[in-house]
Amino acid sequence: MLPADEIVAALRFMAGEVNLDRTVFHFKRMGPRRRTYGRAYNGIPGIANLDGLDLDEWRYLAVVAVHTNWFETLAHEAKHVEQFKRRERVSEVQARAFAAWAVEKGRVADE
Repeated sequence: MLPADEIVAALRFMAGEVNLDRTVFHFKRMGPRRRTYGRAYNGIPGIANLDGLDLDEWRYLAVVAVHTNWFETLAHEAKHVEQFKRRERVSEVQARAFAAWAVEKGRVADE
């Protein structure tokens, strides 16, 4: 699994760029043959396995697969959550562009 400090740092970065209020992120292992590495939900699906969470406190769910580019997936799904909150049309182009920008900004910050 990913180190907790890396997840916390990534989520703090994302929260500084997009509104993640009432959003829960679920990081999970998925097989290497997955067609997608993440998913954002405009609501919490009834089938969501989020043991221990008070689901009334949360409004959005983003699932991120633990894989090589998990930060990019996190940024991509965070953008979709922002689109839901703004009641915008969900745009893959915007989510991909935001993820690329976030990855690049993260690289610059690491230098």
